[in-house]
Amino acid sequence: MMNVGRVVAGAMLMIGLAGCASARIDSSAPFFPTSRPVASSPPPLANPAIDLAIPPASFHGAIARPDPQLTPGVIAVTDVTAVCASPRQAHVAFTTAEEQASFIAYKIPWPAEKLKYRLGYLIPLDLGGAAVAANRWPITTHGLSLHQFSNLDARLRLAVCQGAVSLSDVQHGLVSDWYALWLRFGN
Repeated sequence: MMNVGRVVAGAMLMIGLAGCASARIDSSAPFFPTSRPVASSPPPLANPAIDLAIPPASFHGAIARPDPQLTPGVIAVTDVTAVCASPRQAHVAFTTAEEQASFIAYKIPWPAEKLKYRLGYLIPLDLGGAAVAANRWPITTHGLSLHQFSNLDARLRLAVCQGAVSLSDVQHGLVSDWYALWLRFGN
């Protein structure tokens, strides 16, 4: 019984291989585009009524948000030309004292919980934010958090510099709810 199964499987394999060898046209070609996709600008920013309580299904965990009393966000630069002319800062280094002060303000055990958070600016320096404590917050490294926020920073900077959205709208949108901006530009 086992030998019959092997013979049938071997015959099917040989037929399949013979068919592949004789085919010169890629049968999957019609399913792939022949032209390259064209990048489009993100839609203009508005204040849509979005249900912020439900994160996209591909993410699990809480949505990291700063305490507006501790981190209201501070704008240092409002000139689009200055923002777009400055080099992008992928990583900002904080002193131990800055980290410790932020963790203590947010009542996060220092240094025990340090690896679960990274400091960041609510209005990133790349988007005209100020390098001050009132713009700094500890962002969790799990859930909808640090990685999505960093991705959003890069996308928003590109959108601002391409003129797809105003710098002012982005800065105020980050202060009011970065997650709403992420739903629009980041995911």
